[in-house]
Amino acid sequence: MPTKILVIIGLAFLGLLSAIIVLFFSIRYHDGTIRNFKYDSEQLATPDYHFLLEVKPDTLFRSSKTQQASLTANDTSISLAKREFTFTRNPILLIWSLSFSMMFALAGGLALPLAENLRNIRSKFLRRQHVRSIVLVSIMVTVVIMLLGSGVLVPILTAFEIAESFQILFSNTSGLKLIVFLTMVMGGFAVFGMLLVNRSLPEILILANGRRKTAQRLFDQLRGNLQFFLTVLSLLVMFAVFNTTLMEQALTNDIVINGERKFRIFPTEFIYAYGLIFTVILAIIYLPVDYHLRSVGAMLTKEFPAKTDGADAKASDTFSMKDSGLKNLNIFLTLLSPILGSAFSEVIKHISS
Repeated sequence: MPTKILVIIGLAFLGLLSAIIVLFFSIRYHDGTIRNFKYDSEQLATPDYHFLLEVKPDTLFRSSKTQQASLTANDTSISLAKREFTFTRNPILLIWSLSFSMMFALAGGLALPLAENLRNIRSKFLRRQHVRSIVLVSIMVTVVIMLLGSGVLVPILTAFEIAESFQILFSNTSGLKLIVFLTMVMGGFAVFGMLLVNRSLPEILILANGRRKTAQRLFDQLRGNLQFFLTVLSLLVMFAVFNTTLMEQALTNDIVINGERKFRIFPTEFIYAYGLIFTVILAIIYLPVDYHLRSVGAMLTKEFPAKTDGADAKASDTFSMKDSGLKNLNIFLTLLSPILGSAFSEVIKHISS
């Protein structure tokens, strides 16, 4: 177990490092200059990026590779590094970069637990021929999710397409798209896991062979697997929606479109529609499997009726799926995580504005 924890942490850090490296080579950086003279409207009208302000002597420092010198009244300007200036102009882009890196770190850390849960279900409950149809359905669901996120099924410009068309934010989006693709693949494995649980439920009665404790152990395992896969999928989808909202704000900070009426190149309403679609997808996948789980629990309750001793009574309660209100609320919030992600990012938008 300690070794597995170390592997999970290592994979998470590998995902984080990979995302940071990709971002380093993908973000389009801008040079900038801070000048130490008073406000000048003519200087402000220049096309270059300049901060115009009055600087008191000996209060700022200029960094270089060889020395760090005080900025005095004799100096006229200091140059900002490209990365420093880029994130200073557009701080939301920095928040998006951090969230994007955390998303891929989460996907990397979940790789091993996902693989182990899938392997355990496959080895204990199913044969190879049972898995083939589930693989096909999982691939279809994952492809639909990818098409929805890429703007193919819905005719809208995606954030990456806007950045490429206007040549802003990113110099190259290929690496970023690869990270998004790999994250969606991890979500596809979570969908595959839910469908495996659904297919494995009828096997409980056969494998138990009349033994209550075995039936309870198998039932509890599949119920735990289902909750795990739901949590994984909802977390990844929530990060996707949250990052999309942050990207919308970053685009807005870099694009100003003047016209007779207010025009937004990437409207916020797209984000809420995005979150709503993925909430519906989560519900479509999870709720039928949860209903099947409860039906099997009711069947096992009839097959193994409660006895007088406490252990058997507890087993019967487990089969009956009488969840607490807090647990039901937790499941409800998990299903709503895409919409909650978009709403939370709106809070950040109002705080930063």
